[in-house]
Amino acid sequence: MYYKRISSAILFILILVGLEMKAQNNFVPNHSFENLDSLPCSFIGSQYWFDFYIVNWTMPTDGSSDLYSTLSSNTCYAYPLSGSGGTPGIQNPRSGFNMAGIYTWGTGGQPSGPNYREYLQVHLNQPLTIGQTYYAEFYCSLADSKIGANNLGMYFSSVAIDSTYERNLNFTPDILDTSVISDYSGWHKVSGNFTASTNAQYLIIGNFFTDNNTNTDIPWVNQSYYFIDDVCVSNDSLGCMIITSTPEYSPTSELIIYPNPTRKNWKITTENSAIEQLIIYNSMGKMMLNEINLSKTIEINTTSYETGMYVIQTTIQGQTHYYKAFIID
Repeated sequence: MYYKRISSAILFILILVGLEMKAQNNFVPNHSFENLDSLPCSFIGSQYWFDFYIVNWTMPTDGSSDLYSTLSSNTCYAYPLSGSGGTPGIQNPRSGFNMAGIYTWGTGGQPSGPNYREYLQVHLNQPLTIGQTYYAEFYCSLADSKIGANNLGMYFSSVAIDSTYERNLNFTPDILDTSVISDYSGWHKVSGNFTASTNAQYLIIGNFFTDNNTNTDIPWVNQSYYFIDDVCVSNDSLGCMIITSTPEYSPTSELIIYPNPTRKNWKITTENSAIEQLIIYNSMGKMMLNEINLSKTIEINTTSYETGMYVIQTTIQGQTHYYKAFIID
């Protein structure tokens, strides 16, 4: 029926909004770190490995920023919900499945001494316009085992930063939060308006001040570490339109999609119950597959699918769940 088709279309749009979390006016690609080339497991030790795992984002210095995913194995350092792998804290991403993490004050556990810093860098979807006012924000959450610090900020650059330096970058941030951020259970928003002085194409997130010029809540502890999520830059002075809905997903779910991302096929398996129905949608909402009464293990040939994100809808024991899956080049 026409009504049913309209309802299905609306339902898919709501699902896609919740999964993809697109900001309609956001100049930051992959703003919530959801688009990965590969799931991380260990901590990241170099610019090469950071670039290996994630799309769009880079490490501008040798400070080894990290990536975390609730889709990673619960034995991995990059799995942020158990702490069993040595993760600096237990935290759900603010939205989606993934987030990043950086040291912003102290030694970072490194032998190089004080002023060790980690940063996140992204190439904006379009350059800023000189003289135009922009709004920018990101969310941060203090890791459980670290101390709160201030001076988290955002710097906009006309050129990409590519340095072997591990200490603080001596830039004046365009957005700066001077409060000591001590929230390790929720998410703190760092935000503000600024007027572009250059046609900047890159955004760098971190602390650009020395340790001596940064305040902390426990001065004798030697490191501050924050999880980072939901980054936005907008030419709308009212702010960013980021949807923070998290798709229904349990890391202990019996359904496994592997490999994800894939270049060829997805293997979908369940431990206990057969899949009653499986539907795959592409990012435009087009139904690519609709199968019923399947076994516990099925293989989907994706060679005819374009690269990008897909929504996989499954019904198992009468319960419907939605998952993200990616196809890469």
